[in-house]
Amino acid sequence: MGFSQHGSPLSATELLGLQADLGLLVPAGGLCRFKANIEVGADATILFVTDSTGIVSPTRRYPAQWADQLSTLIAMASPGVAGKHSIDVLDFSLGYTSPARVYTGSTSAVIRIYVFAISGAVPRYMMGPYWRRGVVLPDADALFLGHGINLKNYADGIAGEYVSFIEYYRMMRPRVPIIATTQHPNRANDSHESFRSILLKIGGKLGITIRDDVFQEYLSLGKPVSLYDGDDVHESTDTGCALYVADLNDLYTRAIPTLAYSLGSTLNQCGARQNLLVNGAYTDYSSGTPASWSASGSISFALDESVYFDDRKPSSLRITGGGSGATQMTQQVSGGRLAELQGATVTLMAMIRKDAAAASTVGRIGLTYTSTSQGSVNINSAGYNIQQGEWQPYMVTANLPNDVTALTARVYHDSSATPDATYGLNLDQVMLMTSLAPMWAR
Repeated sequence: MGFSQHGSPLSATELLGLQADLGLLVPAGGLCRFKANIEVGADATILFVTDSTGIVSPTRRYPAQWADQLSTLIAMASPGVAGKHSIDVLDFSLGYTSPARVYTGSTSAVIRIYVFAISGAVPRYMMGPYWRRGVVLPDADALFLGHGINLKNYADGIAGEYVSFIEYYRMMRPRVPIIATTQHPNRANDSHESFRSILLKIGGKLGITIRDDVFQEYLSLGKPVSLYDGDDVHESTDTGCALYVADLNDLYTRAIPTLAYSLGSTLNQCGARQNLLVNGAYTDYSSGTPASWSASGSISFALDESVYFDDRKPSSLRITGGGSGATQMTQQVSGGRLAELQGATVTLMAMIRKDAAAASTVGRIGLTYTSTSQGSVNINSAGYNIQQGEWQPYMVTANLPNDVTALTARVYHDSSATPDATYGLNLDQVMLMTSLAPMWAR
């Protein structure tokens, strides 16, 4: 708490003004920045990116329900600005073009609740053609992620799915505080635990706020039928949603209003020598299989100067295939480089553009490591038949044991036993680094 020259505590407005005068930014997350804007009477914005658990229509779930009672929360937690802000809900299914006003305030200040919720979606779904309009457009003071349930079948690739979305978002909207919920448990089984445990592990390393309260509340109440919407999966629109609303209320109440910032993206330029792979950007490519890489299956490569990710490197590696058996390019990490990785966390990242009609198994990436203690372990990115035709960062992470003896990175043309002979992918580059989120070289 700051104090004035007379010894009395500074108001939120005075404290924020002092921060601005001194050029001080506090590394904080949650709803700190969102609340700070509200308490000084400015506009405030939060973006919810969720699956069906957060939809606005036809079922009005927790993001919109929270907006419905937000004016009451503000009156209690921020009484100095009670009743001043209007509150709008903007639904991506309507293109964000028809704000629904749930409360009319006494000033021109507006709190905007953007909801980008798509049933059955995973974070990668939002990273295709919808990315700029749905995710990057809102000038958010906080991003709330409500994903997980649709990732439960891809346990080994979940960490990379979260990391790629968060780091790509931070490239476009640096320093926006990010919040993620572990979601509530499935009533019939423990299938949600696979993604929840991974999110809890990576949250601190990513510098995001993880909310596990709703999950714990469901367990403490014994997962009664009343908390579900008749399918053992979705939260009920009354008592189930009420737990999410209560959690958001707690997050707001506890937030210290400050000009907070989150960590910036690690997806920045770096020297190619930081890449543990050789020729990850195929800079010396002429024809055939790129140097330092091996190919298996009926796979073909070509330099494509008409499709590329970055103007600074106006080309990409075109990869196609066919025949039978998985088609892939691989590179082993060996010798001194491998010895340095014992006990390390490594992340493989590839910037990939899949053909629009490609099979879900096209364009996956993976890591395989071998150790005395764990044997051979394969970690592959999830295969989705959604939003191809756009550049996206694909990531997988691995926590290598201290006795690791072999490590192989791979990029699939197609991981299927019957590869797609019609469609393929374009590859910008591949990076392997000792971190949770890698950078790429330019």
